Amino acid sequence: MISNLCELQSTIKQGKIKWSKHYMLSKFV
Repeated sequence: MISNLCELQSTIKQGKIKWSKHYMLSKFV
């Protein structure tokens, strides 16, 4: 259960990083 929670948090962090990168790129273009 705890390991699943950690995986979920890491996945969310990766998703946020990907989204923020995409957002920054779309603002510059």
